[in-house]
Amino acid sequence: MFSTFTAKSEIAKDYPQAAKEVQRSMMTSLQLEDRFKKVVTAAERQPATGDTLIIKADITELRIVPVAARMWGGPMAGSSGVELNLQLIDSATQKVVREEKVSSWNNAWGASYSGSDNTLLDDMGKITAQYIIDSMPAPTAPVAPTQTKPAKGEKK
Repeated sequence: MFSTFTAKSEIAKDYPQAAKEVQRSMMTSLQLEDRFKKVVTAAERQPATGDTLIIKADITELRIVPVAARMWGGPMAGSSGVELNLQLIDSATQKVVREEKVSSWNNAWGASYSGSDNTLLDDMGKITAQYIIDSMPAPTAPVAPTQTKPAKGEKK
């Protein structure tokens, strides 16, 4: 379950959709993984019950080089990047299971040719979703009992 993602006030002012875009990308990536029963936001009023992981994120740094600056300045316009604080909370105990600072900064030279400035927030959602998938233990299927044949001369 996703709590509403947030951003520092100056980031929210300059990039009002940044937190929503990272959250949307992360939710889509987790839904495609098909490892979780439900991937919903807390705003959907779903009660957090049972084995529910609550995901919170706060964007603390964000710089996206504008298209015009990239076009005219190329790599001299600098790097684009995003950094966020991520919390994974167990809904049953309300304890923080993991807390990480996750960040991604592009290479200014590469961004000049690839346009990765424009996909930064979407890419960050995918990176963070993969971190969550890798951090959570995989569910284990129950092992069926095996039957063994008695050794020669051994009674059943």
